[in-house]
Order: sequence, then C-alpha cells, then structure tokens
Amino acid sequence: MNPSAPTNRKRAISETAQVGPSPDDTKRLRRLSLKGLWVNNDEQKSIEDLVNENVCLKALLAQFIRFVDDKGLVTEVSANLRALVLSRLGPKSLAKSLQRKMATLASPLYNKSYNYRKTGVTNDDLAGLMVVFLKPIQSISQMEHEDALEEAYKLAFQAKSWWFNMESTSYLPDGCTEHDTELDELITDLIDRRKEAGHTWAWKAELERLEAEAKDRADMGTEKWLVKSRQALKALVEEFCADREDTAAAGTTVAVMASGLSDLDSSSESDF
Repeated sequence: MNPSAPTNRKRAISETAQVGPSPDDTKRLRRLSLKGLWVNNDEQKSIEDLVNENVCLKALLAQFIRFVDDKGLVTEVSANLRALVLSRLGPKSLAKSLQRKMATLASPLYNKSYNYRKTGVTNDDLAGLMVVFLKPIQSISQMEHEDALEEAYKLAFQAKSWWFNMESTSYLPDGCTEHDTELDELITDLIDRRKEAGHTWAWKAELERLEAEAKDRADMGTEKWLVKSRQALKALVEEFCADREDTAAAGTTVAVMASGLSDLDSSSESDF
C-alpha cells in the first residue's frame, strides 16, 4: 500500500471542501461587503468614483443655486431646472428674480416716458408691460410656503410702482388703462388672503399712499385708481382702530372696577 495515497486523498477532500476565497484571493481582491454583496477592487473603485461624482455634483448644484439666488436669476433658469431651484430657495428668491426683471424691462420704457412727445411712450405702455407680471405674482402667492403671500404682496406693490410715471403729470396724457382693474383685483385678493392668514402690516401707511396716488391720478384724468384695494385697506384700518377702542374701553372698565374695590377695602378697614 502506497503510504502517500491517504495523504493525497485527504488533500483532495480538503481542497474540495474549501469554501470561500483563500487568503491569497482575499489579499488580491480585497473583498468588501457592501449591502450584503461582495465586490472586488475594480468594482470598489467604480463605486468610489460614483460616490465622488455624486458629491461633486451636489457641490456644483449648491453653488449654482447660490449664484442664481444672489443674482436674482430664477426666472432665467430653464424650465426643467426651475422646479428644483425653487424647491431649495422658496418664494423670496423667485420674488427677487421677478423684481430684477421688472426693473430691467421697465426702466428704459419709464425713462422714455419723460419725453413722450418724441418717444410716444405713455402710461398705457408702462401698464401694458407690467401686467404680464401679475400672473407670476399670483403663482407665488399660491406656493406652499409661509412667506409666499407676503412676498407676492410686496411684489404686487413693486409692479404698481412701475405702472405709471407720476413725475410726468404736467405733460404725460393719462386715462384709466385697461389693465388698472387687473392690478386692483390682484392687490385686493392678496389683502383679503393676508387678513385671513392673520398677517399684520402697515395698513394705514399704505392706505395713505394709495389715497395720495388716487388724488394725483384723478388730477391726471384717472378717476378710479385701485378703488377696491383702497376700500379693503380702509376696512382693515377701521377694524384695527375699533379693536383698539374696544381694548381701551375694556381697560378703562377694569381700572374703574379696581378703583372701586380699593375704595371699598379702605372703607371696610376704617370701620374696624
């Protein structure tokens, strides 16, 4: 009997029973466990490349969004990226972008209105330009964000500031433009919705400003300047003043009652 036979048989059994990578294979492949899967060096390198690429893309996206926000360029972003940008920035950034766009488009036209006899640019042209911003402003007000209504409201008043050239009243022809009603309805809607949301702001100051504008525009020939908006603000001011009067009256009543109780206590002490 060949004494080496059992040894060979044992070696064969041992090699057959061996499961998993050998130590050499482990060193060579540096197998790693990733979510229960075994990966070799090449696969691990591919994963690391993907991770690094993802980190790089996130950093570039964050930098891009910051740039868009700083420069007020949300409205210039392509439609397929705008939703992503807005989800990160919210209504303030979009409002900033629209405000920038208003100024860019309106400034040249506004300046030309000073010399309307030569340029032909009148208040109707200014209002016609600004009216295109009313729908985006309404869209901002409907965003699900706590600042949406306030930002839309501020933006509506910004659009109003470009609506006509008040400094040219001595020679710029005026009249109720066909777009004035659209602006009035938007501002009134925003006032009502802000009231329902419990917002407080400088109602009286804004009402006084609109009343002054209405007087000036009446002198120019426009009799109905933001009538509904002024009525809505006036109602807010009156309601606020009434609440203050009620609060003051209640405070006076409490003070009188307290004074009466104090007098009663003093009288009781003197009886003893």
